[in-house]
Amino acid sequence: MYRGSSKYINNRQEYETNTNHFIGITTDHDTGYAQKNIFEKMSQNRRDSILIETAKNAILKYAPGYYRDYKKPEVILKKTVPDKGLGRFFYLVTYFYDPLKEKFPKDYIVKVYIWADNGKAFRLYFMTNWAFNIEMAEKNNSSNIVPFSVPRVGKGTPLPVDSSKNVPRKFKVYK
Repeated sequence: MYRGSSKYINNRQEYETNTNHFIGITTDHDTGYAQKNIFEKMSQNRRDSILIETAKNAILKYAPGYYRDYKKPEVILKKTVPDKGLGRFFYLVTYFYDPLKEKFPKDYIVKVYIWADNGKAFRLYFMTNWAFNIEMAEKNNSSNIVPFSVPRVGKGTPLPVDSSKNVPRKFKVYK
């Protein structure tokens, strides 16, 4: 592929996108790949609500023990390293936990990666530094569920945690 080429757009993804949304196409001149961001013309509130709902569904499907409704998740647009994901843009939706009820070494509990060009979640990254590849799980029709795991600190000593939070919650803890 030569620099500035936009003829290598994945046509299947073009047709799978939701046609109710405007599809913006830009060319990334550093990598030469055409980039679509189906969310770029939406208001930030609408975009965030769609991305948060997509992230929530991915967590509840593959790792329900990690879902927390403590506060609104953080949504950030990022770009992959050019040799991984072909320099595609993605959104990172970060879920936090209530530090008054739980204590972990990271300030988040799970991060959900969502492609900007098709709106599909493709990775879960947990506070334990483990990741779950959603695309591979869907390709293999996997129904695996990632169990909740408390990270260990030092020589096998778990951090203090409220064990009632180790199950998926279907209610809001805080508003």
